[in-house]
Amino acid sequence: MDPEATYGAYFQAVTDFLSRRGFQRLRAAVGLRRQRSPECLDFSEILVFLEKHGAFYHPARIEVIGADFKESFVLNVAVSPAGNAAIQGEFALLEELNRFLPDGYLPQVYGFGEGGGPGARRWLLFLGEWFTDFSEFHLTRHPANGGLGILVWDARSGVFFLSQAQTRRLYRQVALILTAYFDLSSSRHIFPWHHAAGDFVVQCQNCGVALRLITARQFSPIVSRPQVAAESLAEVLFFFLARLSIQTRLDRLEGVGNLVWSDDLAVGETLKGVLMGLKKKHPLLPTRFLDYLGAFSREEIGDFFKAVLETVDHRTPEFSLVSKHLEDHSRLIFDELQRLACEPADTT
Repeated sequence: MDPEATYGAYFQAVTDFLSRRGFQRLRAAVGLRRQRSPECLDFSEILVFLEKHGAFYHPARIEVIGADFKESFVLNVAVSPAGNAAIQGEFALLEELNRFLPDGYLPQVYGFGEGGGPGARRWLLFLGEWFTDFSEFHLTRHPANGGLGILVWDARSGVFFLSQAQTRRLYRQVALILTAYFDLSSSRHIFPWHHAAGDFVVQCQNCGVALRLITARQFSPIVSRPQVAAESLAEVLFFFLARLSIQTRLDRLEGVGNLVWSDDLAVGETLKGVLMGLKKKHPLLPTRFLDYLGAFSREEIGDFFKAVLETVDHRTPEFSLVSKHLEDHSRLIFDELQRLACEPADTT
């Protein structure tokens, strides 16, 4: 850790960034959220909470309180070389993706810059939307039976496990969201992402769940060509589905422990989520994609997944864990495709 990364320096940088030009960035952000002129806003309090220590950023939650409103924002503060290298590009990418999919699942962003005290190191920061009432979640051993379940870290209600129905909906929505950001014309898509990094957050209401994606680090094509030929789109989508179906089953136990592999129910729900996302792009895409996948034998599906695994760094613990489960995983994909061929998936 940088020896200059003290709490005092952190809060000094936050204060400097927020207070520039009469809190201009913060006023503009609140004005957009409240649909009011920034000049007409009066703040009675601005509260800053250091929420988390991450590999890239140390995010703060900013509460802005006025006579008739309270708005929350996230302020991402880069405190490491990795964070400094990524932060400006990440801010620009979030702006781009919010234009690509307006009213989507990523946070709006409101300003990028630097902050710090006189003579001190300058910190890079950006202000963004805070997803109120959304919580981080991770695979965790259930104390009742030792099996893996998804534990939600709800700051208000306390920690709790999702039901099986909620877990199914969660995996389906992860796939739907990532498919929504898949660009059919270029194969650009959001990757890498990881449950262990807390990239997705969840809100639980009764038996339902809603998800948001808190960031996007890259938006690159699966293939090197700038355009994907029409005859290759199905193959590109198959690669996207295969890698997504593997990635969504990976997490770290309780977010910080050993890598773990989720239960089999994630497989069918991931396929359903991809089909739902494709249907939103074009109503015939799910049927055409399933027809393409239906031509593969079990062995061919397995060979395709082995080829996908070869794109993972062999030195990583992810490669070792996925290798252990890949045969069963590809078999489950094949079985699910056979089921859908007999009973078409609900992609509404």
